Amino acid sequence: AAAPVPTWCAWPEYETQVPLDLARLARAVQTQTGGRIAVQVHAPENDSPEKSGASQRGRAGGLAALAAARASIAAGAPLALVIAADSLLQQYVLGTLLMQQRIKTERLSDGLIPGMGAAALLLASPAAATRLGLTPLARIAGVGCATEAGHFANDGDWQGDALATAAHTALADDAVPVAGLWSTMTGERCWAGEFGVTQVRCRARVPPTAVVHHPADAWGDLGAASGVALIALAIAAHHRGWAQLPALVLASSDFGGRGAALVVSA
Repeated sequence: AAAPVPTWCAWPEYETQVPLDLARLARAVQTQTGGRIAVQVHAPENDSPEKSGASQRGRAGGLAALAAARASIAAGAPLALVIAADSLLQQYVLGTLLMQQRIKTERLSDGLIPGMGAAALLLASPAAATRLGLTPLARIAGVGCATEAGHFANDGDWQGDALATAAHTALADDAVPVAGLWSTMTGERCWAGEFGVTQVRCRARVPPTAVVHHPADAWGDLGAASGVALIALAIAAHHRGWAQLPALVLASSDFGGRGAALVVSA
């Protein structure tokens, strides 16, 4: 309560007729929470996988935001918050996806199911958790971010390298075999392809027994909320006894962002 909690957001990739004003969105979120959070917004020209702007957009945006939040904790902040929200059900966004023939219909099986959602994660240093009486639900053991050269907004070479690179980074600091893979795959075949590349390249840490979860077939494509929601779901599933940790969360944005996070038991 002494100071607003530094907060990083995952922003939508798709804009409507009015471009997203990140500073205005940040002010709105801060106002609605009574000034208890301080949203970190960085200019796109200063963008990096650890900062806001373009890197913190889309499904992988939450993991880029998580990387920045972890860096804040490592630098001495007691708490950090990661929040994400998105909706693909907005009329203009739906129209764009329909024109691109990307929505699953009776005639198109290779498509996504539009959804909407929000998710949040509170990070705390061990000292802050003890002082505030917080019981950690899990530990984020590693986060990796990368950018795929080819994506839906360009004609670059799409090989799946970036997701595998992000996964290798996330796995670098913890040697425990992964028990579950949690992916933002939406039903479009392109995502399954790069997921397979990542499985092959990370096979030393991801055994064949690792269970694959892709909840978008149930809750739809949550857009920018996907990465954070997957981490929350993996933790909840572990505590409710139907999934195991460590969990490797894999997220791919439409416009090149890729992210991975390793979640282990507290």
